[in-house]
Amino acid sequence: MNEGFDIRYYLFVVKRRFLHFLAPMLACLVLATAVIMSLPRIYNSTAKILVESQSIPEVIAKSTVPAFATERIQKIQQRAMTRENLLNMAEKFQLFNDRKNLSKTELVDLMRSRITFEMLELGSSSAGRPKANERVAIAFAVGFD
Repeated sequence: MNEGFDIRYYLFVVKRRFLHFLAPMLACLVLATAVIMSLPRIYNSTAKILVESQSIPEVIAKSTVPAFATERIQKIQQRAMTRENLLNMAEKFQLFNDRKNLSKTELVDLMRSRITFEMLELGSSSAGRPKANERVAIAFAVGFD
């Protein structure tokens, strides 16, 4: 009795039972193709942005922008979401060219619904208010579907 591994035996079994292997493989392939074709084509682009407080001590140079990082992020978000900026981005990157029948208002609303802003935790100060000599960094992610 040979208890070793014999590759010829397994090749013989595969050759003899070829249809037993081929039928389930083709069924899985057809099913996977049907699922892939039925899913919507949605792509996601995300950028992570880091906003740091000034690195120069206030003793040397006082900040001309006293806003905290969270307030600055809110300002950035408001500027990015203006109607003019969204229309310029749609034109520049040729977004929704397949939907020529959309009005500019509908286009802006559609873009706003697909843009996400997410605050990212960096584990620094409490409640977004820095201590007297603490350097604060805050990050957020901007995404578009």
